[in-house]
Amino acid sequence: GPTVNGKAATRTETTDGFAIRGSVGTGFKAMTPGQLNITSAQTRTVNGVFTLSGLFPATNPVSRFLGAQDIGPEKSTNFSVGFTATPLPGVSLTVDGYLIKLRHQIFSVSPIDVTPAIRAAMLAARVPGADGISSVNFFQNGFNSTVKGIDVVGSYRHRWSATDQTTLIGSLNVNGYKIDKLLKPNLFNSTTVFNFEQATPQWRGIVTATHEHGPLSFMARANLYGPYEAELQATGFPRQKFHPEAQIDIELSYELAERYTFAIGARNVFDNYPQRDLLNTNKH
Repeated sequence: GPTVNGKAATRTETTDGFAIRGSVGTGFKAMTPGQLNITSAQTRTVNGVFTLSGLFPATNPVSRFLGAQDIGPEKSTNFSVGFTATPLPGVSLTVDGYLIKLRHQIFSVSPIDVTPAIRAAMLAARVPGADGISSVNFFQNGFNSTVKGIDVVGSYRHRWSATDQTTLIGSLNVNGYKIDKLLKPNLFNSTTVFNFEQATPQWRGIVTATHEHGPLSFMARANLYGPYEAELQATGFPRQKFHPEAQIDIELSYELAERYTFAIGARNVFDNYPQRDLLNTNKH
């Protein structure tokens, strides 16, 4: 269907090397083919017992029987404000804060346990596949939410000589998620709400250092991930906290000619990974 969206932006350079900028706009996101059509079954644990869980399209008879409706597009209103600065030669800094209001956000509903009564009702209604699934979920326009955060990017470049220079680049993104209103409260439980708001790293940073010596270049990069917490939909609603993590990449490159560069490197050289998921015992 049709949609009309707009955006207004402004930028003012108050002094030499310092500018303030901001924008406001609207947007939309259409449903993906996967959200509309995916059908899958997986094994998961509920109170230590393995069960078969099905994810169906909203148009599937099983989903329809349990209350699914057709999915529509998401809509949003976006606000941002920030500044850019070059306080010293070779130094640049940008800082932007943003607020995004999402409406009719598409999300997978909380797993619905298929009780004997529900199964009997589905079988009586001749719903295909009703006899082999113990829990069901599907995508819906589930809630309105707010995303707010800040982006910071800084860089510094120093030339040591005609053939040597070092560049440092750092970026930091901090995000916060909040569900403002459940559009279908009967399909989203407290665990789904908690994981949407808390089970994503609170921040992510990247620090990159590059030194160039003529055609030879060495790069080291640190990928930093902030803490987060997840909850399991089971008796007692257990939670697990995941601590900040850092992964290091390195690369050595040599410019063979104007159009050719040879590079060799490694990612996550210290073989560091997040903590093992202790909530879902069938995952590794």
